[in-house]
Amino acid sequence: MVPTAAVALAIATMTSTAATVDTLPPVAHPPPSLRFSWDTLPVFFHSANSTGPWSDAAITQIARYPMATFEKSHAFGTAAAGVYEETLNPHACQRVAAASNGTTSTVYYLNSAIDWPFYELHQEMLAHPEYRLKDAAGDDVLVVGQLAFDPSVDAIHDKWLADCSAAVDAGCSGCFIDRSNNLTQLNGSASLSPQQQVQYGKCTCTCTCVGCQ
Repeated sequence: MVPTAAVALAIATMTSTAATVDTLPPVAHPPPSLRFSWDTLPVFFHSANSTGPWSDAAITQIARYPMATFEKSHAFGTAAAGVYEETLNPHACQRVAAASNGTTSTVYYLNSAIDWPFYELHQEMLAHPEYRLKDAAGDDVLVVGQLAFDPSVDAIHDKWLADCSAAVDAGCSGCFIDRSNNLTQLNGSASLSPQQQVQYGKCTCTCTCVGCQ
């Protein structure tokens, strides 16, 4: 059996610029219920191709899986200025939904803590310093070198929720919420206060259900 990681790596090398966000027709398939059975070993797809959209050959392979999650930097390397994952990721969801005839659950990546620069949300964070998580000295908390959302601020909390909901409206079956399993610590030196832990708990518990069947 070929390891899943090796399959993902092989698919990631099959790219094409033939399919663009401007030419893709809308897909009418509703989000499917997840295909799952213990009759065979359950295998799912979780990857991205940061250098461009998936090739048609890659889409055909990904559509074999019952669930496919597209990571945070998918197709960002060749995207036009001002095009972010809010467009690129659902584009991949739509193509796989069409190729699988609506039988593959397609999942949009969103981080519960880290403000990755591949998203339109990042522009909001740059424009509004008050949306950023701060330490006791009032400085920005950085997680793996990136800004962090402060979900106790209603404005960014609501924009974050809307980002996931919009991806589902655009064709993804649901959202993969990264870092939602650790609500006490962002990195090795920045533990959350009890109030912040509660805020992260409310945020992630709400959002993991968006788009669920």
